[in-house]
Amino acid sequence: MHRQSAVVVALLAWVLFSGCSGEPPSPAEPEPAYRLPFFKRSQLPELQEQFRRLSRRGELPWQLRDVPVPPAENAAPELQKLFAGQQPQQVFQALGDYFPASKLLEDAVRLEQAVLQAGRWSQQLAQAQAAMLRPRCVFPIPYEKGLEADLSFVFRVRAVARVAVLQAMQATAQQNQAAALDHLVLALRLAGALQGHKHPVVRLQAAAARAEVFDALQAVLLRFAWSSDQLGRLLDVLQRSETTLPPDRDAWVVDRTLGLHFYELLRAGAWNQLITPEDLKRLGTELAQKLRFATAKELEQDEAYYLKEMDRLIALAAKPYYRRRSELVRLEKKWRVDAQRYPAATVLLLPDVLPGMARQGLDRSRLQGWILGLQHALGHVPEGVVLSPLTGQPFRVVERPKYLVVLGIGAVPGEPEVPLLIPKLKRS
Repeated sequence: MHRQSAVVVALLAWVLFSGCSGEPPSPAEPEPAYRLPFFKRSQLPELQEQFRRLSRRGELPWQLRDVPVPPAENAAPELQKLFAGQQPQQVFQALGDYFPASKLLEDAVRLEQAVLQAGRWSQQLAQAQAAMLRPRCVFPIPYEKGLEADLSFVFRVRAVARVAVLQAMQATAQQNQAAALDHLVLALRLAGALQGHKHPVVRLQAAAARAEVFDALQAVLLRFAWSSDQLGRLLDVLQRSETTLPPDRDAWVVDRTLGLHFYELLRAGAWNQLITPEDLKRLGTELAQKLRFATAKELEQDEAYYLKEMDRLIALAAKPYYRRRSELVRLEKKWRVDAQRYPAATVLLLPDVLPGMARQGLDRSRLQGWILGLQHALGHVPEGVVLSPLTGQPFRVVERPKYLVVLGIGAVPGEPEVPLLIPKLKRS
């Protein structure tokens, strides 16, 4: 349910206005929506059974926890201090004007502008470098707050990762190979710092961050000759990232809790804060009116349908992406048929899971493709065939005079498939 980022600011304003402070309510106050009062007290048998089942599995929002890390070992508290007194989201968005960063190497004027912007945040970059000396990174996500959870740390991490990438572009233009590699390794590790979390927004932002770094890394690799130590360092970082990727299903278990919060807020009258202009376009006039004036019984039935379909999606997420695709296509067709009866589930919530799953698959496939290419370049060719987690087809590594080409990564709909080019080792 990645629409969270579009509504969270408005929701927080609505929560403050309505007096829901996040503290345990007094007897005179209504229970906060993120405590799911309607869901807990529903008389609909299907919802009662779902509540009992999720409770037994420990999958209600207030039951979800990340394993705590001793502060001295955890990079997160230090990364939380980045851009103190600033608006990290605004920094992140402003730096986004210079991405994809690979194009800066062909435009000296734009590169100079990007370097000036990135230079403003050199102190934050140094703070991030120091923080990432710690062995682990776990941010304390308040899953129990649902859509009201503070995820601002994502913008802090992504903004400083962008600073690192832009500094790598400057170092490349200056022929400073060692500095370029250092900055890109830091950016990859920052993306990895986000990826271990179960929250779908955080997981997909980690994938987006890594895609930006891979774009820059590809451009930088082709501009220098590389030693086995340098490529081995890259391989080590990527293999560590691969081993810490959480199961895909974890994100959709959390996503379901966001969906439950969505229904609570819809019942509580937060229509104007929840429903974006894009949502209205997706619904169309008839379904928007139907949903806005739905009865309590109709919303309960919509929610029961949503939970049943999410059960299917979460079960499918235990399989590699390529083994889900045909069933996902079937479910998408089914939702279109059922839209008149269950508009919130079939138009606003469930369809957003599908591109999220595809992004997870593409991120895994890119990561494995890079690992495979670097292994071949270093002469550590794995035994057997390696399949793309996105397509289910074998990766292919083709040798060219100066580099290796990794094919078969796949792509998500609407985007081209991009092969990877891994330079061969420089001769001693």
